[in-house]
Amino acid sequence: MRHVAALAASADLISPAAQRWLAEAITGRVLHVFEAAAYLINSEGSILLVARPPLGPGPFTLVLAAPGLDFLETVEVGEDVNVTSGSLTGAHWSVDAATARPWEPRPAWGALRRRGSRPTDALPAVRQAFADRGPRGPFGRVLFGFPARDDLGVEARLQERAREGMAALAAALKTDRYSSLESAAVALAGLGGGFTPAGDDFLMGAMFACWATRPDREAGQIGEMIVRAAAPRTTTASAAWLSAAARGEASWPWHPLVDSLATGEATAVTQAAETILETGHTSGEDALAGFLATVHPAR
Repeated sequence: MRHVAALAASADLISPAAQRWLAEAITGRVLHVFEAAAYLINSEGSILLVARPPLGPGPFTLVLAAPGLDFLETVEVGEDVNVTSGSLTGAHWSVDAATARPWEPRPAWGALRRRGSRPTDALPAVRQAFADRGPRGPFGRVLFGFPARDDLGVEARLQERAREGMAALAAALKTDRYSSLESAAVALAGLGGGFTPAGDDFLMGAMFACWATRPDREAGQIGEMIVRAAAPRTTTASAAWLSAAARGEASWPWHPLVDSLATGEATAVTQAAETILETGHTSGEDALAGFLATVHPAR
């Protein structure tokens, strides 16, 4: 390992799942490292995401205070991490989480339903933001009727599988044939490349649509069935995101979308949708496609 001076950072925000991870783990291991975030895993297979600005909070995230810690220079994939209830310590870095402020990962799903406002009332603004940007991922391209860029290649096959999985999931949810729900989730789980496969992102968005339109108990049951089928067929990190979505928990960009859908303010809806669309390479786009396809199927 290269010599790097020890760097210390403090945490600004922490989700309940991240609090539990710190309280329950003794040691962890660095699973993945990105420019502004690192995924840690403990002996039970639970995930903690440590992120620095501009990344914001999420269902199992510990967000560092600015300027935070430069992960590319300090954190190594595979390195061991010592854990206490208030801190993380790696080979050349440490994070103090003792004074981090709690962050609630569940958007105001119930408030959205209680206000008597249906998400469909403001969805034209979401669809317009999506169309203006131009879909790049397989699910957005299917949703908006874009052909594959390679007629007989990998992308064409991926879009066809996406089309089939979308149709199967929509049919299962529309008819409440939950016996078919797991098979639809199996078809979508792990579909596509990337750190979180496109099919998983689509399933996340579909679960968010259920939380936006159905009673908590029903949305939770649907989520549990999807996760039971999908989690064993995808990556560890992606399974963590799916499990969080099944509980109605979402990363920060989804919170203003839920709030603005409730009020029906088109400008706020558009801004929130654009933020989601910018998430990852196509992760936000594929998740938003899942939301649109499920809450308001394309005609």
